[in-house]
Amino acid sequence: MMISIIAFAVLAAYLGIIAWRFGLPEMVSDTFYQLKGWRKDAGVVFSLVMMCSALAMLPVMLEAGGAQPLAFLGCVGLMIVGVAPNYCDKDTYPVHKGAAMVAAIGCVGWAMSVNWWPTVLVASMYATYVAVAEAYKILDNVWYMSRGKTYFHKLYWAEVAGFADVWLTLWTK
Repeated sequence: MMISIIAFAVLAAYLGIIAWRFGLPEMVSDTFYQLKGWRKDAGVVFSLVMMCSALAMLPVMLEAGGAQPLAFLGCVGLMIVGVAPNYCDKDTYPVHKGAAMVAAIGCVGWAMSVNWWPTVLVASMYATYVAVAEAYKILDNVWYMSRGKTYFHKLYWAEVAGFADVWLTLWTK
């Protein structure tokens, strides 16, 4: 349990610091480019955070039970995302995207196999967020409330919801 708290703290601190320093990215993987634009070799921090989070979560997820192959696939997918962070490169893009999809399916599938209600809770919260964002866009087109471009970062929050689902599942088991 302590390992999952440390992994959560590391990832939450990383995402919080990046959002504070550079603003919210469109996706979690964009933080690699935000760091790389700040300092040439700082993108390695993204890789370290993704790999350490996955390595710290794997034994905890396997110990919790559920569909253990999905836990393994989810963590390995996240490690591959950390190994291949440069998704704008045409050679790395399929590896990064495939690993991200495997990580998402594996982790959410594992969470559903252990305890389904945290996944339903997180998914319904995310669906509510998307519905409000879309309603705002429609109203903005009618009344021009934002006076400019508005970003809702739906992919970013979907990825954060996936991480939250895993930790909520572990902590409520």
